[in-house]
This record gives sequence, C-alpha cells and structure tokens, in this order.
Amino acid sequence: MQNEQHRDDESTICVRISKAEYAGAIIFVVRSPNASDVGVSGIVLLETKRTLVILTKKSERKSKAWLQCVVLLKKGRVFGISWRGKVILIYGDCIIFKGSKRTKAKFKEKKAKPFI
Repeated sequence: MQNEQHRDDESTICVRISKAEYAGAIIFVVRSPNASDVGVSGIVLLETKRTLVILTKKSERKSKAWLQCVVLLKKGRVFGISWRGKVILIYGDCIIFKGSKRTKAKFKEKKAKPFI
C-alpha cells in the first residue's frame, strides 16, 4: 500500500513540475543538438515560449564578469531539475508554451520518449 502511494506521489510531482513556470529554478542541460550546451547549468531568469534565459558562471576568469546569460532553445533539448536527490528530466519539446499558459493547460498522456 505504501509503495503505491509513493508512486502516486512521484507522478503527482512530475505533473506539477511539467506544469510549473521555471523562472528562478536551477536547471541543467542533459541533452542538446549543440554539444556545447550539454552541462550548462544555472538559474532560469526568463522563460519565453521557445527559449530559456539562464544565468550561469562564466567558464573563463579572464574578464571581470563572473556571470553570463545564456539563451537556450527549448526545442530538441532535455533539461534536468534536481529534486530530493533525484533528477527529473524535462523534454523541451513538451514545454514549448509560455509558462503562464502551461500552468493552465491540460496535457494528454503520452508514452515516454526513449533516452539514448
């Protein structure tokens, strides 16, 4: 009985995270068509219909600025959010909505995409 309740809690959390607005969330790129985007992590500053603007630490320390903003397209990317020691994957193709519209949308259940 407790195991079933645990699964229900996880599915509820996944639904809530898929409907959430990501401004202020700490996310990282798991998979991307552009290999240089993989591993980029930071705080989401702005979420538009097709992009996420992320504040990240700059890899080069030659300049005075230690932070930089990176604009990432949602399409074709897989993002990760760490929650209670688990990584929850968010497919960018599934969140191509404005955050405010996504919170009100009702999603049809789809089969999971294979992660290769």
